[in-house]
Amino acid sequence: MKPNLLPFHQELTRVSAEASAARVRIRQARTLREVTRHMDVRVRPEFRCLKHMMTELRRLHHDAEHRAEQILRAQLANISALPDESKRRELTATYRSTDWRLLHGHFPRLARLAESASKTDVNRNRSPAKHFPETGGAHA
Repeated sequence: MKPNLLPFHQELTRVSAEASAARVRIRQARTLREVTRHMDVRVRPEFRCLKHMMTELRRLHHDAEHRAEQILRAQLANISALPDESKRRELTATYRSTDWRLLHGHFPRLARLAESASKTDVNRNRSPAKHFPETGGAHA
């Protein structure tokens, strides 16, 4: 018998509680790094296929993607607000190296949008926020 394994109903309760707490922490996150860190809820492999667990994990990912999109939009607005092109390039490079690289593994759609918007700004000297499509939130 494996040690530290909770009975079925206790494991479901534990994961639900952890996912709920993670969603709260995600809503409070200020950086993309915090969003991705709080997404990690441990679920035993044999429980991942259960409908209840799939719903919990899908909801957690949806909330995380929505918050990541909000943070990304704020970052693009920060870039747009800078009047100096060299400062915009510098801030874009900083975001790209610190936060945006995290998007590739967790939120590929947002990663493509960030790169597209930042390249448009750098190459055409325009505001990246103008080229970020209005979606009304994640998965809309």
